[in-house]
Order: sequence, then structure tokens, then C-alpha cells
Amino acid sequence: MDVVQFIQDNINPRMVLEHYGFRNITESEDAFLACCEIHKGDNPTAFIWNKHNNLWFCYTGDCGGGDIFTLIEKMEHVNFTTAIKKAASILELNIEGMKLIVPKTRIIKEHRQWLERQKRRLNTRNKCVKEYVLPYTKYSLEHPTFNRFPKDVLEFYGARFCTLYPTDNSMLRHKLVIPIIQNGYTCGVALRDTTGTSTPKWFYQPHGLKINSLLYNYDTVAKSAHEYEDIILVEGIFDVWAYHMAGIDNVVAIFGSTLKEEQYRMILKLPLNVIMSFDADEAGRKCASEVAKKFKNKTGVLNIELPDGKDPADCSKEELLNAYLNRKPFGRSEKK
Repeated sequence: MDVVQFIQDNINPRMVLEHYGFRNITESEDAFLACCEIHKGDNPTAFIWNKHNNLWFCYTGDCGGGDIFTLIEKMEHVNFTTAIKKAASILELNIEGMKLIVPKTRIIKEHRQWLERQKRRLNTRNKCVKEYVLPYTKYSLEHPTFNRFPKDVLEFYGARFCTLYPTDNSMLRHKLVIPIIQNGYTCGVALRDTTGTSTPKWFYQPHGLKINSLLYNYDTVAKSAHEYEDIILVEGIFDVWAYHMAGIDNVVAIFGSTLKEEQYRMILKLPLNVIMSFDADEAGRKCASEVAKKFKNKTGVLNIELPDGKDPADCSKEELLNAYLNRKPFGRSEKK
């Protein structure tokens, strides 16, 4: 029997990744995700191992992609023949007596096409993605009237009050500036009015920022997904902060009361049950119903029921913790 085919038929991706110390390994229905150990990266969704074709690709370094043997060659700087023997050793496979044939074309046509698609995606993203630079002005952790959150929370999330405006009608005027970080880079900012008179309360920069494809605090949750059993979905940024103050950080905001398709796919990448904690109003309950349907038969779904008319940011720490501890399947309520 061909030893190469034998190894490919008996691959255990997790064994390989754990052997080489890949961090923050998470598993979805289609793939394994991890920080790329080839270039020692910290992005927990940068490295993907496709479970259907057993090919891998790195989206943040110059590591490229390939099969199990390519990975071993890159990790250990060995040739293909040595990589075959190492793969068998890692997977605890007995290859004694098998033919060791170095194929002329190691990766079949459809697999080469998959790798080419990943390269095109990487090139497209590198052309489009630019680190958003905060506007040049003065910032402060203190504000004369807006004090909903303490300094340590603002500092934790990198938020600042703008204290100097380029012009009198500047969009930054009277705003709390909150960085939005995803895939390891700052893609924009949320600007929150501090006067209580501006409509809408929230603005996003730069112009054209696709909020529908983002989840606030997603990087933090994805990086530590191996430590959690659940991911909590909330509507807004301040809801995430409220949970943080209650000591709970496995929370992401969907920027509104509708879960978008790209956000849904991002959540599915994480091997976590879903807990909904939307606002206790008509829009929040409708959102919870739609989200529960989306994740039905995909993962476990629970609901946190808040006092009528409140969102997580309106609740005291005690109220929020009590609601969290009493979470239950959506639609099941003890209220009469």
C-alpha cells in the first residue's frame, strides 16, 4: 500500500496541531482553527485546517498552505521523505513494509484549486484591509458628565473621550471613541454621543464600515474559546461592557437587533453553545426568536431573560448575574 495515501486516509488534525503546540485550537463542523504556530501568530482564526480535504492555510503570515507533509516540512525544516516518517510517528501509524513513493504531483488538481482560492482570498483581503488610524486629536479617560462606566472599563476596551475637535461641527465633538478590533487589527471606531441630545446616539467610522460583517469583542472570545462553553450574544457595545463589569467576558455584540448572515457564520466557527441576552423589548424578543431558529440543531441555545424594558447595560451587576445564572431554553419562562 502507498504510505502517502495511508497517512492521508488516517489523519487526525488535532493530534498534529497539538504536537506542534498550536494555540487556541477550536473545531467547527468543517474545520479546525488556531493561532498559526509556523509564524508564531496570535490571531485565533488565522490558521485553518479544512476537515473535508485535509489541507491547511494561514491567512496572516507568509506561511502559505498545503497538506500534512507541507506543514511538517515547514515546522521542522525537513524534506518530504522525512516528513512522511514524522507524520506516521505523530499519528502513531505503523508504516513498516509500505511503499515509500514520492509522487510527481503530491496534491491533486481539486486540492490545488482550493489552495489557489485561499491565496486569492488572502491577496484580496490584503489589498482591501488597512489599519484604521484614530483621528489626530486629544483624548481623555475622564468626562465631566458621562460616567456610565469607570476608567478601568474604558481602558480595558481602549475607549477615550474626545476633548479637542478639528472643527466646531466635527463628528468627534462630544463623542466617546471606541476602537472596533477584528482579525487582529483596528478596522474602525464606534462614536457614542455623550450629550444625550444627538440622534442617532451611535456613529461608525470610517464611512462605509461594514458593521454587518463584524462582531464586537469577537477576537477576545475566539482567542479564549477553549476556556469557555458558551458565547453570549448581546445587541450593543455597552452590553458587552456591562457583562465585563460582572466578570463575564465571553460576550459579543451584533450591533443591533438582527443577526446578519456573516455574523452567524463567524459564531458557528467557534465550538460554543449560544446564550442570547437581547433587550427585553419587542425588537429584542423578535431577535431572540430568529436567532434561536438559526442555531436550532447546530448548537445548544439558551436565553437570558432581563427585567421588562431593560438591556444588559441598564441592569445592575446583581441583576445581570442573577439573570445569567437563571438562563434557560428560549421560550421557557417561569413568569405567569
